[in-house]
Amino acid sequence: MQPHLAEGSAEELWCPVTAAAAVLGRRWQLVLVDRLMGGGKRFNEIKELIPGISSKVLSETLRDMEEDGLVERTVTAGPPIHVTYSLTRKGRELNHVLRDFRAWGEKWMSHRPHNITQKR
Repeated sequence: MQPHLAEGSAEELWCPVTAAAAVLGRRWQLVLVDRLMGGGKRFNEIKELIPGISSKVLSETLRDMEEDGLVERTVTAGPPIHVTYSLTRKGRELNHVLRDFRAWGEKWMSHRPHNITQKR
């Protein structure tokens, strides 16, 4: 079995788990992917689906996810102008990951308080 990280060039040091965790391990990322899995939503719709997230953090997170290629932002001319956020193909491919996360959470975290998302 090869070690996760090898000595040598940058290519040898690259680890897919580390790379994925760098993108998906940020606070709210997987929750946002989960909320967008059902289809595109407007900013306030998303905010209502995630209690505890501030508008600033939601905006920053959506921007980061857009840069990472997980979310696309679509602007529809108005009035008023409508902005919709939806998952890209890359983002939708996380469906099985979310299914496994949900199953793990139901099995191991159901005894935890419901306000677990709040910072300690």
